[in-house]
Amino acid sequence: MNLESELRFAKEISEIAADMTRNSFGLETQATWKEDNTPLTVTDTAINKMVIEQVQEKFPNDGVLGEEESFESDRERIWVVDPIDGTQPFTIGAPLSSFCLSLVIDGQPEIGIIHDPYQNRMYWAQKGKGAFMNDKSIHVSNKTDLAQAFIVLSSRMRPEMKSTGQIFDEIEKMNGKSFNFRSFAYGSTFVASGNAVATLIGVPNAWDVAATKIIVEEAGGKVTDVNGKDRRYDQDGDGLIATNGLVHDAILELINR
Repeated sequence: MNLESELRFAKEISEIAADMTRNSFGLETQATWKEDNTPLTVTDTAINKMVIEQVQEKFPNDGVLGEEESFESDRERIWVVDPIDGTQPFTIGAPLSSFCLSLVIDGQPEIGIIHDPYQNRMYWAQKGKGAFMNDKSIHVSNKTDLAQAFIVLSSRMRPEMKSTGQIFDEIEKMNGKSFNFRSFAYGSTFVASGNAVATLIGVPNAWDVAATKIIVEEAGGKVTDVNGKDRRYDQDGDGLIATNGLVHDAILELINR
């Protein structure tokens, strides 16, 4: 599948979004609270709107599934966007958020971008062509256990599962080290680049995880839902686990036992 123009488009859009994020970043960011008890800023809305407008102009037959606004999201080809994954740290002036964009065709990501606007790190992948940070090829780590390894947790897990705090305690008892950036996508870039062995989220929407799916897998890792199964990325699913592949079963056992 030749998606060179789509990949170029995704990179250009992510640069625009990164500029918009940096230009509005500060210690006094105003936010309102949505019904799901998460904050919303004008930057979230503006970036989401920009993506829809650009897709309508460049790829009018495609749809957009966005966290803040969507357009014809039931089409076979859709662009899945999280304008600011990590609005909570963004709101308090912590540089731990990222822009996420993925081209999803028939439920599976073909292109993924996770852009850290503060460090100018663009993580990207196209199916079958590897994963990169800017122009550098990246790969998952070769660690085989959780001891002396970094694991990135999400802000919350599914109600019927162990809490994030319980998982944190168990990882620490195993001599692993846990982080929680309040941005799943930001944390997943550390898995793709080999600096962490795993990251997990219990309650994701498609925009939280679509780009992570393809970037981590193209970096040599493994991505499933919290039950160890594959899922679609044009709709909600049962959480997500992204690992270097070598500790995947251990993470599944840890959260489900």
